[in-house]
Amino acid sequence: MNRQRERIKAQLLAEVGEMIDEVLDWEEGHPAPTLVEIEEVVLKLRQRVAQRVAEALIEQQEMARPVPGPACPECGQEMRYKWKGQVTVESRVGPLNIERGYYYCERCRSGFPPLGQQLGLRDLHWSEGVVKDVVWLSALMPYEQVAEVMERLGQVGISASTLRAQGCVGVGRVQSGFSLSGLL
Repeated sequence: MNRQRERIKAQLLAEVGEMIDEVLDWEEGHPAPTLVEIEEVVLKLRQRVAQRVAEALIEQQEMARPVPGPACPECGQEMRYKWKGQVTVESRVGPLNIERGYYYCERCRSGFPPLGQQLGLRDLHWSEGVVKDVVWLSALMPYEQVAEVMERLGQVGISASTLRAQGCVGVGRVQSGFSLSGLL
């Protein structure tokens, strides 16, 4: 294995070890937990581990910043690295904090983050998986219930008013162009 991989693995194992210690500390303070209590603690641990592993993998993608810059989709001119910013993305493993570079075309006065494009992120800061789940659910139930299901089962915080504003409709279409065809 290469050094970078070993470093990431060691860091993740240390972080997950700390998370497991927190769960074991909790267990020591709860001598007779119910199954529901255990499930809640373990599901929170699962989410934290999944989020951290996903963030580590995404960080590695951002480190591979394109040099030279990507070609502008409008004019083909090389885009210049402008800045790095952080965005929170609602994903199927929970919210992810992603740091990504932004490239800009002086000629067209437009830009984009290549990592966001690579990952298939939408303008809404939702992963494609979240969008597909929301579209599917919005065809089956009212927005209020979609928001509740996404929060309760998917640990994804999306309000009914956001769903309404973004154009999710009961027939399963969303402003981003997704539809139910091919998703079921």
